[in-house]
Amino acid sequence: MIHTDGNGVASGAQMLRYDDVVAFLIAACPSYEGSPERATVDDANGEYIRVTGFVRHLIRLLDEQNTHCFGQVFAVVEWILEDAEPAAVHLMQAGFLADLADSSLYEGKRVRPADFGRWLGPRARRNPSIQVILTDEAPRRDPPSVT
Repeated sequence: MIHTDGNGVASGAQMLRYDDVVAFLIAACPSYEGSPERATVDDANGEYIRVTGFVRHLIRLLDEQNTHCFGQVFAVVEWILEDAEPAAVHLMQAGFLADLADSSLYEGKRVRPADFGRWLGPRARRNPSIQVILTDEAPRRDPPSVT
């Protein structure tokens, strides 16, 4: 079980390492193991590819409205962004959060990147890729017409 503080942010006694990121994400959402997304990932291709597979799994779960693990997953994300070594933080920012914001991963789905907004914590919301998708949450207005 992942321990969280009063704000739902995961906490731990030691700094998280780059090689531990995916294991913590999977611990937060064990349904990834045995999933179709996991079956297409070759661990030999590295952590960024593994993270992309995990994000694809979350997108499918959201599309199926099966979000039971999302609170835990995004608590881990916040924990990594706060307490991990720099390489792990970069994996989270340039891998996980960038993938979460990548609209091409949502093809054929009814959901969009901004739909993850309700689970994103304050550190994740500071990521430039995430800031862009969160602007999609607001209703769009047509530009004024020129007459």
